[in-house]
Amino acid sequence: MSKKIVTSLLIVFLLIDLGYSFLQYYNTPLDGDMASGIVPAEDVKQILKSPLGLDVLFNDQLYPNPNRYFSHVSMYGYFSYVPLFLQNFTDPVTSIYLSCALLKLLIQIGLIVLLSFFITGKKKITFDVLMVAALISPIFQANYHEMDIGIIDKSSSYVFFYGYTFLFILLYFLPFYRQFINPTSSKIPIVVKICWIPLALVTSLSGPLNTGVALIVSFLLFSWIFMKGLRSSEFSGFKLIKDVFVKIPSFYWFYLIPISVFSLYSLYIGSYNSIGSNEALPLGVMYQKMVGGCNHYFIQNIGYRWVYFSLVINYSILYFFDFESFKKVIQTLFWIVLFSIVYLLLLPLGGYRLWRPEVIRYDTAIPVTLAMIFLFGSTTHLILSKIQIKKLSLYLPLLVFILIGYQVSDILDLEKDNCERDALTKIYQQKLSYSDAKCECAVMSWSVEGNATGDKVNQQVLEKWNVVERKE
Repeated sequence: MSKKIVTSLLIVFLLIDLGYSFLQYYNTPLDGDMASGIVPAEDVKQILKSPLGLDVLFNDQLYPNPNRYFSHVSMYGYFSYVPLFLQNFTDPVTSIYLSCALLKLLIQIGLIVLLSFFITGKKKITFDVLMVAALISPIFQANYHEMDIGIIDKSSSYVFFYGYTFLFILLYFLPFYRQFINPTSSKIPIVVKICWIPLALVTSLSGPLNTGVALIVSFLLFSWIFMKGLRSSEFSGFKLIKDVFVKIPSFYWFYLIPISVFSLYSLYIGSYNSIGSNEALPLGVMYQKMVGGCNHYFIQNIGYRWVYFSLVINYSILYFFDFESFKKVIQTLFWIVLFSIVYLLLLPLGGYRLWRPEVIRYDTAIPVTLAMIFLFGSTTHLILSKIQIKKLSLYLPLLVFILIGYQVSDILDLEKDNCERDALTKIYQQKLSYSDAKCECAVMSWSVEGNATGDKVNQQVLEKWNVVERKE
């Protein structure tokens, strides 16, 4: 089969998979925090007026999410304009669901593309990038395994604080990774020199996980290069330390220092977060809860079991058929496992939340999940690229079975948001207020009952979206 035909098949497969994801996202209900971030509510206004969280520094002020400005402003901006733009082509209610689906699909595409670039080391879309994208795309789950191995949150609000923010951190470390795997290429592109320090600031002030991931990655990388320098240096004492620091490649300092400094700043102002301040638990209790959470999430989780099974098969094949590649990927496995352990050990320090009773959940586990997808994609790519097809007569059907298993198990439910959508359509067509549309399901709320505050901001956002008539 020619490469052009295979490329065409890969593109068709990706389009089908992404189209399937779009339908899933389009048929997902709205969540109870959307309106407060879009109106915006008073507590969100406090965040939007202080991008750098300077009220914490100068006024010693406690308020929600002072270190997550770029997540909040992105959500506010997106849902303030995109639904209104789409209303040029469709009705206001449909524009809301289209906006949510388009947002999640674009984030999924971005994550798949960036992971594919990391795995292949390529700088543009090539056959290898398409192949890897096709391999990892089915693992992005929207329904059945979403609570097990989910990356794109069902909640259109929370996707801005998790999946969306990881676009920034992957993009930030991508040029560093390319220079890391190809040390002879030490030149930093001019666009990176101009944009990467601002990007470090945006990355650090977006979402709750970016700062921890950035600091752990930077610490492990500096530790590795420092230990490598100690082993190779001919000096001792003070000269040894000086020699080691002098020999650290300049691109380490360029990429890792800014994001580390901004991340430390973000952690400091984040300590003034009023959310969860009344939910504190002793640290020992949180670690006990997380042990149970890790068992539930990483051991009993069927979505992860398929990844483990695939990795065992991949590493076994590389061990027997390409031992040189096996030695490289086993080193990568070591560093990813080390990163995951450090990340999980530090996770309880971020505080306790009632909606995450076991501390670890699909959203806080996203860094580990993406790392596992990277391992799966990189080892599978190595096998398909370097081992003769005739030696893979059993492997290829098994790989197809695993990918189809992820695809089929991610069941598409086209009916689950009809109650809410019907309620919003009734509001729009009959020119009602939000509180007039009582039904048996939650409508832009976390519960059927709702609350007075939620009703108020929901009414306001529906006015903003032209679903209900604006009050004079």
